[in-house]
Amino acid sequence: NNKVKIILHGSSANALVNTIGVDNDGTAFGSKGLVVANGGSISLWGNVQGPTWTRISTTATKGSTTITLKEAVQWVVGDSIIITNTDFSSVLDSKKYSGTYYNEAIGYPFPDQTERRTIAAVSADKKTLTLNAGLNYTHWGSGNQFAEVGMLNRKIVITSSEDSDADKAFGGHFLMRRGKVI
Repeated sequence: NNKVKIILHGSSANALVNTIGVDNDGTAFGSKGLVVANGGSISLWGNVQGPTWTRISTTATKGSTTITLKEAVQWVVGDSIIITNTDFSSVLDSKKYSGTYYNEAIGYPFPDQTERRTIAAVSADKKTLTLNAGLNYTHWGSGNQFAEVGMLNRKIVITSSEDSDADKAFGGHFLMRRGKVI
């Protein structure tokens, strides 16, 4: 799969012990993370299959197994993508709205319509993707509404170890403090 995986280890038992270190202003870094401290820099390079984010060019209706993008991508079969929500649920609380246009929705929460799919095929022009399953919702691609599509695969992954104290909300962190622009 040609993926670099950086796994952060540590436990909540030593969370208050600054085993990573302390910045020159006294800020503690904790016991589980990757830190770029004052004046430092980091460069992580993976194979970028760009663009990693684009928009659909035409509306993809509920049940569709293909989406057409505004620009060609370098994504491949097996890549995981996300297609964003294009309704107004993120800005309109259905329980508080008192207008007439959305009367049928009053009292019913809007579902999150962002969907995750796997690419099953890519067209020759690299603008049309066939998905592993039909869409559960319509995603608009006209007027001023164009669903965004993003590739979720990454070649460099920073994650906590499987034996982390997840039940205690003790995950790893990636911290950059006053470092150089990268």
